[in-house]
Amino acid sequence: MRCIPFSLIFPGILGLFAACNTTLTESRYKGYKKVIDVDNIKSVTRKQQSKTVDIKIPEADSTTFNYTSYLKNVRYVKLETTAASKVQAINKVLLIKDRIILVDYKVSKAVYIFDTAGHFINKIVSGKKYGKTNKYMQGFLEVAIDHNTNEIILHDQTACKSFYFDVNGNFLNVSKEYVYFVNVANIKNTDQFVYINQFGGNPHVPALTNSSLYFGKKNTEIKYTAKDALSNMKTGIDYQININPSFTNSNNRIFYTPEYSDTVYEITGNPLNIYPKLVMHYPGPDIYSKMRKDQKEDIADFIRIKNKNQYYSFEGEIFCNDDSVYHFTTSRKDIAGYFYSEETGNVIGGQPVLPRLKDSIEMEIYRYPVTSWNQYFVSLMFPDDFVNTRYLKTSKLMAVEKITKPTDNPILMFYQLNKF
Repeated sequence: MRCIPFSLIFPGILGLFAACNTTLTESRYKGYKKVIDVDNIKSVTRKQQSKTVDIKIPEADSTTFNYTSYLKNVRYVKLETTAASKVQAINKVLLIKDRIILVDYKVSKAVYIFDTAGHFINKIVSGKKYGKTNKYMQGFLEVAIDHNTNEIILHDQTACKSFYFDVNGNFLNVSKEYVYFVNVANIKNTDQFVYINQFGGNPHVPALTNSSLYFGKKNTEIKYTAKDALSNMKTGIDYQININPSFTNSNNRIFYTPEYSDTVYEITGNPLNIYPKLVMHYPGPDIYSKMRKDQKEDIADFIRIKNKNQYYSFEGEIFCNDDSVYHFTTSRKDIAGYFYSEETGNVIGGQPVLPRLKDSIEMEIYRYPVTSWNQYFVSLMFPDDFVNTRYLKTSKLMAVEKITKPTDNPILMFYQLNKF
C-alpha cells in the first residue's frame, strides 16, 4: 500500500468528470432557483491582506537536505489494524479535534475514522443505502468537514447529493446539490463554503459559467464567484485539458492555485476574500509557461513534455503550520520538497538525505508531509519502510517497529521544525 497524492491520480479521471459534465441539465438540478438566487450572484472583489511572497525555487538536483537536523518534537501515531480498518490506499488525510480521517477514493472507496491515539472508530463506505429513506450513495469524489457542526461531508457527484455523517461515522442526513463541483471546503469560523469547478458546466446558472471558484452556504446555496478576483489569471486559451487541480485545506487555511498558474491564492472569511499569497519562481523554464506559449495542448502532449524532464512544475499542494512555515513540492526530474518560513523568508529543502551516525536524531525515515495540524506537519510511514531503510533507527522509532507488522496500517508522524 502506498499513499497516492490525489493530484497525481486526478488526470486519470478527467474523462470521468468531463463525461458527467456533459449530462448537466436544468432537470438534473430541478428546484435550484428556490435555493440559488441566480440573478443576484455577486463576484468577490479581491483585497490584498498581506504582501505577496516570491519564492525562488533552487535549481533541481542542486540541493540535498538533512531533515533530521531540523525536525523536533516528533511523535508517532500507530493506526489500529483490523479487518474493518485496513486501509487500501490513502488519497487524503483530514485532521480534526479528536479524530484522524483517511480517505480512499480509488480502491476501497471508503472513509476510515480513527481517534487521535490511532484506535479505529468506524468506516463509511460507498455503494450502500443510508438512513430511513434508504438514500443510496453511489460513490464519492470529495470528502470535507463542516467545522460548524463537526460533520463529515461526502460529495456524491453522480447522484448530485451530499451525505452527512458525525465524527463517529454515523449517518445523519442527505441533501441535494444544485450545481456541479469537484472540491469543497468549509471556511472555519464561518458558514461559508468554497466550491471548486475546474471543468466548466453549470449552464443553468449563467453567472457561474466563467468562474471555477464559487462561495456560498451548505447545500450549494451559491452567493458569490471569484470571477473578478481571479480575472488577471485568465490566459484566453481554449485548453483541451486541465492539469492543476490544486486546492488544499491545510490547518484550516485554504489555498487555491488556478489552472496553469504558479500563483497560490489564499481564501479567507469574515470578510470573504481571495488574494495572491505565494508566487513560485524557477531557475529554468516551467511547463505552464511552455503551455501558454504553445497556445494549445492535449493530454498526450502534456505527458510528452513532462517526461522530457526539462521543465519545472508546481502542483499547488501547500501545507502551513501555526508557525507560518509552508511546505510545497516542485518537480523536474524528481519530486523535491521545500519549506518556506514567513518569519525569516528562508527556503530550505531538496532531496532528503539521512545520516548514519548515531542514535541521537528524532526521525530517521522521512517522507514529505501529507497535511499539517496546529504547529505540526504530518507525514506517513509504511511498514515496509522499516525493512527498506539502511539507516540507524532511533530508540523511539525502534519502539514503533517492534509492534508493527508488514500488513499493518501506516503510521502517522507529527513533527515540528527548528527555526531556519
